[in-house]
Amino acid sequence: MWIARLNLWRWLPGGKRARFYSINAMRARHPGWFREDLQRLFGLLATGAVRPRVAERISFDEIAEAHR
Repeated sequence: MWIARLNLWRWLPGGKRARFYSINAMRARHPGWFREDLQRLFGLLATGAVRPRVAERISFDEIAEAHR
């Protein structure tokens, strides 16, 4: 149902657009691009230009419950 909704949005005035992205497909099709993007991302993380927000940390023992 959500795929149909995505297709309908583009027909509305000012409609939304969606693109599907698969990190595994990108890595397989364009390994050079993927490597460059990943290096750039790690560089931004190292310099503090990008700072991920972590709401909570859990132990490995709690992972299964967190997914449930």
